Amino acid sequence: MTSELKYRRCCSRGLAKEKTATLPVIGINPRSSSASRLLPITFILLLALWATPRLGAQIASGGISGTVKDSSGAVIADSQVSLTNDQTGVVQSTHSTSTGTYVFESVPAGTYTLRVTHSGFQDVVIKNIQVHVQFVLTEDVALPIGTAQQEVTVSAAAPLLQAESAAIGTTIESKQIVDLPLNGRDWASLAQLAAGVTTASTQFSGAPGNAYFAVDGINPWQMDFRLDGIDDNVELYGGPGPTNSNVNITPPPDAIEEFRLQNGDFNAEFGHSTAGIINAVIRSGTNRIKGDLWEFLRNDAIDANDYFSKQNHQPIPEYRQNQFGGTVGGPIMIPKLYNGRNKTFFFFDYQGTRIIQPNPIPTASRRL
Repeated sequence: MTSELKYRRCCSRGLAKEKTATLPVIGINPRSSSASRLLPITFILLLALWATPRLGAQIASGGISGTVKDSSGAVIADSQVSLTNDQTGVVQSTHSTSTGTYVFESVPAGTYTLRVTHSGFQDVVIKNIQVHVQFVLTEDVALPIGTAQQEVTVSAAAPLLQAESAAIGTTIESKQIVDLPLNGRDWASLAQLAAGVTTASTQFSGAPGNAYFAVDGINPWQMDFRLDGIDDNVELYGGPGPTNSNVNITPPPDAIEEFRLQNGDFNAEFGHSTAGIINAVIRSGTNRIKGDLWEFLRNDAIDANDYFSKQNHQPIPEYRQNQFGGTVGGPIMIPKLYNGRNKTFFFFDYQGTRIIQPNPIPTASRRL
């Protein structure tokens, strides 16, 4: 009997806080000849220190941008724009610029409601906005003339084209991950449904049920896997590693919010590989405590025998596999001390695998 613990994770998410970097004070004599050479280098280092915290949060999130206009098409500056996550209640706010544009960066994947208000105009509320990983959605808003007591509510339409980025990719959402059949419950293998993806050669353990595949004909070892923006690659050259996969940590499918396979025109933040990039995001807790349980069984008692084995009167080989686990998430609540609704959440998942199969012991003659 073998036992395998797939993944265990507990996390909390809440309102994003602005990261700051403390810049070192460097004393340089501007009259020296070496100072003229050091100044450009110092400037680049200071710029890198300032920019790094901001760039690090872009990989595992999406964004929303747009322009606020009136009914005649003229831009409206200084409009109040708020974005609310429908599951967690977390609110982000901003104002439109002098050109009427607004931008929400580092938006976690999920369903959102956008509200735009400005004095002298009716409020506009756009519901069911779907934000995906590495996808910047364009949502322009037209404000009708009216009073603040009036409100216009519309439902967002699925975008046909991403106008903010030239990256090419396919998004696999949680419903597809959970509902589609998975042999071995390796969700990363669903990337093989995307255009340009082929199963790796069986010589190198490639199979439809694992995360070892080639994108656009490029070497499978050139794949880049990210989990919540963190490097999740098996750093082993020459093969997919002991799990027949390029992925280091594989959470159960029920723990994945979505993942996106990008196979062309990557942003500058990616530089690890030349093939495809898979960005996966772990689900977050919400304002409601909810979860699920599962058990997947494979047993030789309900299997059909192979044709040739049956002709040779050979029995079905013993094989029993159980994959079981569950997830649970919700707000962090400490009675009389802390209420985490709309702020702080937890999420936990577990999957265990038990496999029983014969392990023949060689005879004494074979040992020689």
